[in-house]
Amino acid sequence: MRVGDIGHRHIVLGATGGSGRAVVRELYARWLTLRVSAAERFTFAGLFFVLFLAVGSYLLVGGPVFVLSSGLRHWSSSRRLEQSTRSSYP
Repeated sequence: MRVGDIGHRHIVLGATGGSGRAVVRELYARWLTLRVSAAERFTFAGLFFVLFLAVGSYLLVGGPVFVLSSGLRHWSSSRRLEQSTRSSYP
C-alpha cells in the first residue's frame, strides 16, 4: 500500500483481492471533515428555521436549535483540532 500526502488530503492506493484493479480512498483530516459537517448543519438549521417561519408552529423550534448547537460543537472541535495539527508541524 502506498500513501501520499497532498496538503491536508491523504490518498491511499492499494490493490483489491485478485482483481488487479487499484482502489483509491481519500482520507481527509479530522478537522476538515468536522468543518464540512458544521457547514452542512448550519445549512440544515437555516432550512429548519425557514420551515418554522413558513409553518409558524413552535414545535419546529427544537429542530434548528438542536442542529445549530450541534454545528457549533463541530465548528469549535474543528478549530481546536486544526490549531493542534498546525502547531505540531514545523
